[in-house]
Amino acid sequence: MGDVFSCAAEVQGPYSVQIRPVHITNIPDEESVQLRLKMVRTGQVVESSMDVTFESSGKGKRIQRWGLNEPVMDIRGEQFDSDSIDIELVGLDEKPAVPMSKFSLEKDEIVMKEVAVGDHDVKLALQ
Repeated sequence: MGDVFSCAAEVQGPYSVQIRPVHITNIPDEESVQLRLKMVRTGQVVESSMDVTFESSGKGKRIQRWGLNEPVMDIRGEQFDSDSIDIELVGLDEKPAVPMSKFSLEKDEIVMKEVAVGDHDVKLALQ
């Protein structure tokens, strides 16, 4: 189904993006959150594991982190410049229709991006 990912200017037709969750901020006490991504056009859904750790930020809020060995979520699209994904923090909040072009990906490079989802910042590693 197309390249494993190229720079946005080079993507023509089907493509695949590998996404690894890094962390989510402002997690309520006694909760852990699964990250769910949905490709709007195709309906493909991918979910993170629940293998997470927590730490406190300086503001008294919890940060949920995934380990470096977190399995990659592989999401496939059809047209990079017009595709979008829904980002859901299961049970907490969601942000619909985030354009894939917002991620400014580079060929053969891991790009770290933060996306605001309600009161939470979600950090993702994309390739």
